[in-house]
Amino acid sequence: MAAKKVNKEQLKSEHEGKLIELYNTYYKKCLDGDTASLKAFLDCSKELFADSEENELLRMVQNAQIGE
Repeated sequence: MAAKKVNKEQLKSEHEGKLIELYNTYYKKCLDGDTASLKAFLDCSKELFADSEENELLRMVQNAQIGE
């Protein structure tokens, strides 16, 4: 099972690298005036940054103190 976990982590890392490549590609196309790439850029942005945004929200909720 440990091998599967390592493989999954490797795939996750590779996936993130591919998303970064797509993000940069779509960004350059948008800057060059390719308006059709804007939706793909925004979708890629949402996927790429979703984990960090969710983790930040979770961290804020966990650190919040409930008043008495």
